[in-house]
Amino acid sequence: MSLATNDGEIRIYSGRSRSGKTAKCLIDIEAGKFETVFVFDIEAQWCEIKGFKKITSLTEFKKICVSGKKGKYAVVVSGDLKPEFEKFCKCVFHYASYFGRCAIVAEELASVTTTSKAPPAWGDVCRRILKRGAWVFAISQRWAEADKTAIGNASKIFMFQPATLTDARYLADKVNLNESDIFNLDYDSYQYIEYDNGNRSNEFKKLPFPNKKAKKS
Repeated sequence: MSLATNDGEIRIYSGRSRSGKTAKCLIDIEAGKFETVFVFDIEAQWCEIKGFKKITSLTEFKKICVSGKKGKYAVVVSGDLKPEFEKFCKCVFHYASYFGRCAIVAEELASVTTTSKAPPAWGDVCRRILKRGAWVFAISQRWAEADKTAIGNASKIFMFQPATLTDARYLADKVNLNESDIFNLDYDSYQYIEYDNGNRSNEFKKLPFPNKKAKKS
């Protein structure tokens, strides 16, 4: 008998609008060759990406997760997003529990959680299904305003230029960096810092995209 598991990871992406955090998340998911991807698509961005199916009904989404059907799904809903996010989390928890490896993307986490205790279903996603092979990709501009469960259990944190010094200060405390290192990341060149929680290291990198200023000229 073996107790070995094929564990997933939690990865965190932070940064101001259009800094590159969602693009980096997509790059990582593509590198992971996930056959099944679930996105809570608040901004209706992922549903426009080739290969993703737009789902506007959580009833339909539940049927997909219960059936175990592989694919790439972007859930786009309206109204009060917090209870809808909890329903989404219950669905992906079921899929991962019964069918295993998948990628779960939570966009703009500060819009669907608070700084207090994690909502029950989201907490379960972060704490209980990594051992089933689920990977969690959590994205937010304002991590100081989001639930702490994901960032507290993250294997890696990817930090792009933040909107405010307060945001930089919050992240600096998590990764043992000076707040100025994060605050002064170059926005135009898609510069970011990759923090690896396994070896407590920080590395400065850039996305392989043209410089924003070069594109304007």
